[in-house]
Amino acid sequence: MPFLVLFLIIYFVFEGGIGMDVISVNGKMITDQDIDKAMVRYIVQLEEDEKGYEPTAENLKFLRVEASNALISRILLLERARRKNCVVSDEELAVEIERIRSHFESEENWKNNLMLFQITEDDLYEEVRGDLLIEQLLRLEEKEEPVTESLVTSFYEMNAQFLREPTLYSFYEISASSREHLEQIVHCLKGTEMVFEVENTVKELGETFLHHVDVVEGSIPEEVRQVLGDLDIKGIGTMVLPDGGYVVYKLLARVEGKQRSLESIKKDLTAYLEHERRTKVYQRLLDEEMEKADIKYLHVEYFEKR
Repeated sequence: MPFLVLFLIIYFVFEGGIGMDVISVNGKMITDQDIDKAMVRYIVQLEEDEKGYEPTAENLKFLRVEASNALISRILLLERARRKNCVVSDEELAVEIERIRSHFESEENWKNNLMLFQITEDDLYEEVRGDLLIEQLLRLEEKEEPVTESLVTSFYEMNAQFLREPTLYSFYEISASSREHLEQIVHCLKGTEMVFEVENTVKELGETFLHHVDVVEGSIPEEVRQVLGDLDIKGIGTMVLPDGGYVVYKLLARVEGKQRSLESIKKDLTAYLEHERRTKVYQRLLDEEMEKADIKYLHVEYFEKR
């Protein structure tokens, strides 16, 4: 969506906050303007993920709750980071800001995005500093739960049956618009192994012939996998379509996926376990802070506005 169109959608969605205190988190206030700005980001992200996304009254209510929860979490984690003496130097901040700016093609593009997100450069600096503080906190806490080689090996052994190369299928997929065509196609498939003979027969009938080779099992539609799964090699199966037509399948080959060795996927498993650890640590820290936090909702009617 063009920048101007997206900006106008966001502009007219929000009536404009008045700076009203909506939530108190350990004495720190979250205003309607804070939540509205956070919602803008959700909308921009949703528009990128779901083409044609349009804000509605109902999903705006949901986004207000999501945005406010994110702001509460951020305040609590920043408080913990400061208690843990996490510090971000001006040099670290400058490097991160420069990294972010490098993604924008021009100064105009940079300023347009700041305007879209309703944020000043000074506000952005403070926000990025906060991001770095939380990242530092998570890394500090993660040191207490290292992803060791023995952990990776243990995970591999427990999940070895699922860590295989994908099974590959080779098969014919042929349309048949009538029962008569179905019988002729099946007769041809049983009578010859020559691909060109099958293809010519199908073309003479005005049907569609597809020859699939080494197709990854996971990319095959479920209903087709069910047909192929019941077939022996060179077996023939059919699927009846809702419109009364048919699809004929002949299984040519099924290559079962080999067991992956630990060494071949150790790097991927380590990355996966590190991601899982990050999620677990984040949630643990948040749960601990939420348990002792003093959170007050001062204007619940804000969440009901359209």
